[in-house]
Amino acid sequence: MAILRASLTAHVTSERRASASGGTATEKAEYGRRGAMTSGTGTRQVDEAWSDTERSVAAAANDDIDLQSLTLLDDDGNTLRSGISFSKLKGLYIKNTSALDSTGHLVVGGAASNAWEGGGALLEGAGDTIRIAPGRTLLIEDDEGMAVGATSKVLRVAGVTATQTFDIWAVGNP
Repeated sequence: MAILRASLTAHVTSERRASASGGTATEKAEYGRRGAMTSGTGTRQVDEAWSDTERSVAAAANDDIDLQSLTLLDDDGNTLRSGISFSKLKGLYIKNTSALDSTGHLVVGGAASNAWEGGGALLEGAGDTIRIAPGRTLLIEDDEGMAVGATSKVLRVAGVTATQTFDIWAVGNP
């Protein structure tokens, strides 16, 4: 069995400095979560990973990604592994890499059939969606995993108004 290690990081900091009588006042705020996921099927453990970069979806078109039938390709389009299948997603990253002056955006969710909503942890129902504008990122982490099943396996990424490009990465358990 192959050993898989993954890391999801979300870190936000801000600092404000202001001159005050007799000195400078500094206000800091910080939030962050960093943590490695180890190999396995328990809490914060993963055994499967899949990614794709520079995917493209045309305006008014859909890219329906079947989370139980994925193929990992190299940069030249050659198959590295096929038959990748998730039963739980523990991390999902989608970055809209379209030019910032693009008139469109991505819509995630809302597949016509077998829609994946993250087991209710992400979307309330099959018709719910999340909008990702150019330059923006969606990062979701779930220590226990968001269920993927035969009737909830299609992650739809749709283009609105203009062709959009995106990167996607997912980790979880088969």
